This record gives sequence, C-alpha cells and structure tokens, in this order.
Amino acid sequence: MTGTFAAGTALTFTIYQQTRSTAWISATMLLTWAVIGFLGPLAGALGDRFDRRRVMIVSEAASALWQVGQRS
Repeated sequence: MTGTFAAGTALTFTIYQQTRSTAWISATMLLTWAVIGFLGPLAGALGDRFDRRRVMIVSEAASALWQVGQRS
C-alpha cells in the first residue's frame, strides 16, 4: 500500500507541476477514485472466488512489472 500511495502522490505533484491547474488535479483524483470504485467489486469477486493470498501476490507482482515496464 505504501507504494500505491507514493505513486498517487507523485502523480498529483507531477500533474500540478506540469499544468499548475487545480482543475487537472481534481480530474486526476476523480478518475483515480472512479476506477477504484468500478474495479473494487470485481476485485472483491476475484478475492471471494480464488485464494485471497494468491490474488494479492499476483496483483502486486503485475503492478510491479507494469511500473518497471513504464520506466524503461
């Protein structure tokens, strides 16, 4: 969770640094929370259907791979 919050903070600072617009920050946060709200029930269904520990490990590994891929 620390990495997730750090990435969100970095995104907010980057958006503000590039645009100097609080409207863009609001739009970014709205979209971020909308995606979480939309995917939350899906993630809950996956957690109920499969072993929660395995789902967490796979999702965190996929997130790490995605972020490593974005940096290269």
